Amino acid sequence: MNDHSETVLDYTYIRCDLRNATVTPMGRDLAAQLHPIADVDALRVQQRETSEMAEQLSVDDAPPVSTVADLHPSLATISIDGFYLDTSQLLDIATCLESVQRLRRYAQEAAHQRLLVTRRLNRLPDFGILLREIRSAIDEQGHVRDHASAALMQARQALRGVRERIQRRLQELLSVYREVVQDAIITIRNDRFVIPLKADFPRALRGIVHGESSSGATVYVEPEAIVPLNNQLLHEQAEEERAIREVLRDLTARVAVQRVGLVQALQIMGEVDLMVAKGRLSLRMQGVAPQFASERQLRLQAARHPLIADPVPIDISLGPEDRTLVITGPNTGGKTAVLKTVGLLVLMAQSGLHIPASADSVLPVFNDVFVDLGDEQSLQQNLSTFSAHLSNIGMMLQGVTLHSLVLLDELGAGTDPMEGGPLGVALLERFHQSGATTLVTTHHSTIKTYAVATAQVACAAVDFDPETLAPRYRLVYGLPGRSQAFDIAERLGVPRDIIERAQLETSLSQTRSEQLLAQLESHRQQLEMEQQRLDGEREDIDRLQSEAQTLLAQAKAEDRRVRESLQAEGQTLLKTVRQELDATLAHLRRQGGEPVVFPHEAWQQAEAAVTSFATISEPVAELEEAPFEIGDVVRMRGLNVVGRVAGTSGANGMIQVEAGGKRFTVSEADLDRASVADVVAEPSPKRRPRRDRRRRVAEEPLASELRLLGATVDEALPAVEQYLERALGRGMSRVRIIHGIGTGRLRDAITELLRRHPQVRRFQAGDAGGGSTVVELEG
Repeated sequence: MNDHSETVLDYTYIRCDLRNATVTPMGRDLAAQLHPIADVDALRVQQRETSEMAEQLSVDDAPPVSTVADLHPSLATISIDGFYLDTSQLLDIATCLESVQRLRRYAQEAAHQRLLVTRRLNRLPDFGILLREIRSAIDEQGHVRDHASAALMQARQALRGVRERIQRRLQELLSVYREVVQDAIITIRNDRFVIPLKADFPRALRGIVHGESSSGATVYVEPEAIVPLNNQLLHEQAEEERAIREVLRDLTARVAVQRVGLVQALQIMGEVDLMVAKGRLSLRMQGVAPQFASERQLRLQAARHPLIADPVPIDISLGPEDRTLVITGPNTGGKTAVLKTVGLLVLMAQSGLHIPASADSVLPVFNDVFVDLGDEQSLQQNLSTFSAHLSNIGMMLQGVTLHSLVLLDELGAGTDPMEGGPLGVALLERFHQSGATTLVTTHHSTIKTYAVATAQVACAAVDFDPETLAPRYRLVYGLPGRSQAFDIAERLGVPRDIIERAQLETSLSQTRSEQLLAQLESHRQQLEMEQQRLDGEREDIDRLQSEAQTLLAQAKAEDRRVRESLQAEGQTLLKTVRQELDATLAHLRRQGGEPVVFPHEAWQQAEAAVTSFATISEPVAELEEAPFEIGDVVRMRGLNVVGRVAGTSGANGMIQVEAGGKRFTVSEADLDRASVADVVAEPSPKRRPRRDRRRRVAEEPLASELRLLGATVDEALPAVEQYLERALGRGMSRVRIIHGIGTGRLRDAITELLRRHPQVRRFQAGDAGGGSTVVELEG
């Protein structure tokens, strides 16, 4: 990937966020050097690692990577002859080794989870011995311990002995010369023990003066009797320092032996730190691992720009049939944001990072990403905006391949539209012919026309509210969008007379094109609203069906429970009666007389009756019906209309049915098979039991109008069907249906039913407000 694309698409900010999420210098260096790659196998492994880390972090079970110092400078110097590490450097090494040991224990404890990270952690060397040697020789404050070596132990014992002799001798002198002593304390000047004397009596005690106080009231004298002891003290201190250096040289040599293993451990710690940082970034932006497509298909669902506060999710789709997408529409509609979102999410995905989108998002793997966005004017190179764009595009053309992603913002802009449009078409055609996946934004009508007329080039428009012209930040595929320049100018306060003057300058053909686009956009929005209405009704039907199935299951369960209870009670009763009957028969036999025979047949009937309580009819497996053929007699559900199949279409499952002199196209799922007798126009009691049942009560009065005010669509449609059947049965030729105005959903549903009904001659609005409908019936 080129640095220009990473900078323009704000990938550097993502890299900075990732760097801030690391805790080790090695992890920060790896994050700063992170770039997208094009190896799909390596990317799948990296995405899986990021997913595992995000999951482990969510349950607070991530690898215990802790803050450590960068040991590379120290390790680079230990090979120098005569050099040794100081105590602070050795403590940094010990801290790092402790972190390594914790990571090794984590890998052992998490072995059953088979995480990818454990494969790295298992390569960490065991530094337990070196860690113990450093900790046993140096304490937490960085002091070398007495027992670090025998020489050091001996030197410090001798040092303490000399220091104690000096202290005792000076205390004696302080007591003897208390009259001339300024303060009864022992202090040190120039690394030698001295006592403070009053300035008026400097010669009261023989010795060496090592200075005086800032006020001049005190002089510091090393008594002559203490000079040999102070000299011996310096000698012992030198011996101590010599022993400490030997300890540090020995520890440095031990570290040098493990240098290669330490460098390897630092690398692994940095890699694991980067993996954990990727998991943290994923959780923060609610990211997911994208799927990498084997074919060229780009599908981002609910994609969000990770650097925008409260971004609006957007769906972006291209391929596999199309490889170029032309995005049009008004300014401030989010066209540039679409390009930057696509480009940045591609760079993130190919860096092993999760992307803020839905889990079913699919991306190709690109070898390079070429971008031309925004104002590329360069004052240093004396280039205008248009020249800068062309210079950038020229370099892109030299490197673009079949596996490139090209993002072009406002193609053809910055110059005369009469020339910019054709130039944009030529450039877009060259990128399209190269086979690269290309996303372009534009306002030029010539580029829009090219997109509509060219194969494998898709069109999309940024959606907007037609009333407020506010962007909705989503793409509508299939049609080019209008630039809305005049409408936006008027909304932003440009005087109306200026806008009218500009409209006069617009060519007639362009005006017609804009009007056509406006009509298409209006139809699209109407269809979308109708689709939303149908989706809502479908959800209601699915909900009611689910509730009905639940109630049916509950009823079956209750029926089974009652039957089993009755059977159990019956068996208990039969057992009791059988025992009593056997006892009575035995008693009768003992008394003698005529022989008594047990009523076996009657008893078997009683047992069968009790057993029948538990019999639950099993559902009969539905037989797969043969497909409908021309001439088959069918019944259309909902309308209860019988007709014959006039044509079939296996591609979409739609059937053409002739009934009542009219032809209907209905789904195969909405048809039931019927008998030939049902086709007869005049129904008999055997063929049309529902309608004849109503005819038998024809003497009951039937109102000339049906009131449905307050009813839902699901309640009203069956009522209308029943009412029309009863009206036909009574020979009524004209009825009125009062449905009200409301939202219009009920009126539209009744209108659709009347349009499809074979016995409805015509219908019209019953009043000026559209709150009722007058229906004329056949015959």
